[in-house]
Amino acid sequence: AEDSTPELLSVANSLDGDGNVLLTIAGSKLSGGIANYVVKVGDHDCKVTTATESQLVCILSAGPAGTFDVTVVVKNKGLARQPSAGTLQHTVSMQILSSTPSVGSLGGGTPVTVTGTGFPGSVEEWEGGSVMIAGSSCKVTESTYNQFQCITSVNAGSRRRKRSAAQIEITINGNTVSGGSFTYDSSVTPTLSSISPSSGSPLGGGVLTITGSALGAKWGSVLVGEEKCSLLTWMDTKITCTIPKNNHGQHSVYVSVAANGYADTTGVDKFTVDFKVTDITPRVGSSLGGTRVRIEGKGFGNCSDVSSIKLGDLMSCDVDECSDTKITCTTKRIGKVITTNNGGKHPQYGLGYVWNPKEITIQPGDSVKWLWTLTTKSKTTGINVHQTDSSSSNEYNGKGFSSGEKKASGGLQETFTAPGTYFFSSDSVFGVDLFMPGKITVVGDAADTVLDLEVNMTDISAFHDLATGASGDAFSQTDCTVVDTFTCATAPTAADKFQFKSATCLTPDVTSLAISSGPKNASVPSWGFED
Repeated sequence: AEDSTPELLSVANSLDGDGNVLLTIAGSKLSGGIANYVVKVGDHDCKVTTATESQLVCILSAGPAGTFDVTVVVKNKGLARQPSAGTLQHTVSMQILSSTPSVGSLGGGTPVTVTGTGFPGSVEEWEGGSVMIAGSSCKVTESTYNQFQCITSVNAGSRRRKRSAAQIEITINGNTVSGGSFTYDSSVTPTLSSISPSSGSPLGGGVLTITGSALGAKWGSVLVGEEKCSLLTWMDTKITCTIPKNNHGQHSVYVSVAANGYADTTGVDKFTVDFKVTDITPRVGSSLGGTRVRIEGKGFGNCSDVSSIKLGDLMSCDVDECSDTKITCTTKRIGKVITTNNGGKHPQYGLGYVWNPKEITIQPGDSVKWLWTLTTKSKTTGINVHQTDSSSSNEYNGKGFSSGEKKASGGLQETFTAPGTYFFSSDSVFGVDLFMPGKITVVGDAADTVLDLEVNMTDISAFHDLATGASGDAFSQTDCTVVDTFTCATAPTAADKFQFKSATCLTPDVTSLAISSGPKNASVPSWGFED
């Protein structure tokens, strides 16, 4: 009935002794039973603690900053009517009520817990926002609507003054608030005085010795840049740890002292890792590999730790000579292995007598691997594979690849370096004209390909330093005479990395070969030309 419909008149807010937000909602025809209510502020609950027919008080659950509608449902009467002037609303303000601790290291690393209201509900929701203390950032690591924790960074003033007190300033979604208090205090700041050594390999290893003061007796942690330095010893004035792997660059050494944050590092050098490329020449070459190139840079050592040199996914580069600043290597096509087996189905004899697949398309440098097994075994039954002159021939051409005599099970792997069509077959599998022919098509690159240079030590890639440039030393090919400068392909000109162009116009094409001396059946490097 109309007379029993609860009505709302006003809403007011306050804080209790624990910092909780209390809403006092006035109205009429409400209920005296606190369990008889469902009160919502936006999507957030407000738990009723006291109630009469004209007023209720509820504790608002934590939520984000913003303005939200207030709704009241009296369970035995229904939804309360809003005032004629408009829906009741409550604004949750972002505010700082307190913070702890009040002091920390000039070097940063102190966890600061801030309580209040209207904070983002997760670390991800802080994206685009910031927390600043005395001009230095404080990285948020945990967050709820009414509390967050952040880790202080090194004080912007550092050694310039012994104490630097400031409020905590939050900026999020265009809103800025401040409150609480934190003091960067030199009296609680551990200090580093030296590190040794001050440089190392990208692969790490060896012992880093750190000296300082007020490092404490309780073990903390050490980072070189962002990488953990595994602790060996820890004393109040000296720490030792195992140098970690790291990328090229200068890395700050961070010492986190238990309960005191990071040590002040302004008096020590950064840890330097050199592993960079400054030039590659030439920057164009054959699409089939075989181009000799020189890579300049720093930190190569004697190349014993260089695990791979790659040009995109198309080529590797095999090291010929190496020093700490120069590598000479020869490009080589990275081949794939395609496997075929005798799993195809013959229309008359069934499974086991047709290659699967029997027609294969590959690129130069790829390999084909034949595998076979027959369940029927006899002296006259078996499979082999050999090159033939055409699709209509089953006989070995005497020049190409061959697995030899037929066997009940076996295999052969052959690498194809030149574009073209190659036919193959088996001998008769058993006492009928049952042959297993097939075809391989090697397709060369139709266009030039630009490849990114990669010089790696395990999972660490050398930095590309395009600013330093080449040494200026001439790159002479001592074992050959230049007869053509091959200007048909231009070098790539990326602004952020070194690249190499695999050029089709620089790929040699052998059309004939003749043996001028030696035995008639002498072997030559490329099958297909043997006599």
